[in-house]
Amino acid sequence: GLYPQYPEYPQIVIPGSEIPEWFSHQSMGPEVNIKLHYSHLCNDFMGIALCAVLCSDGNNKFIEWNFIVNGNEIRCPDHRVTITTIVSDHIFLSYSSTTDLGDEFLKSLVKYDANGFCQIGISFKISYNYTEPYRSCKEVKKCGLRLSYKKDKGDPIPTDSGSDSELTLVTEGNKVK
Repeated sequence: GLYPQYPEYPQIVIPGSEIPEWFSHQSMGPEVNIKLHYSHLCNDFMGIALCAVLCSDGNNKFIEWNFIVNGNEIRCPDHRVTITTIVSDHIFLSYSSTTDLGDEFLKSLVKYDANGFCQIGISFKISYNYTEPYRSCKEVKKCGLRLSYKKDKGDPIPTDSGSDSELTLVTEGNKVK
């Protein structure tokens, strides 16, 4: 089961072991980072969709994610979810709009390098009880992120996966492709 701490953030956990291909930036393990030109984050940038494949270990767990901007980890205390015992791998999906990302995130974006590039990433951490600190985890097999732009807004689930601004969601067994 899924128990969001703050339900105003869209969150879903579904059975599966593959990150959907429309997550344009993917990585093995609990962290993904991208480097892009600052101009990609100007007027039309609306938010970040994120995804993680969680391995089944039969334990309840608390998953937290933080954004990393230009090396600065931005803790978001409301970005966490409680997951009760799962018996197969599951995919966790969420979205944070620019409003949800907060001032610290947006201020960190203007600290781009001399060539106008900045780095954005997501780091997932885990805890097995409320008293244990969150730590980096092997329970996140892989993760991904996708930047969202105004042009994506009119078609929330486009039908052509050939473009970075479009996506296709196809399910096959317990895999989401």
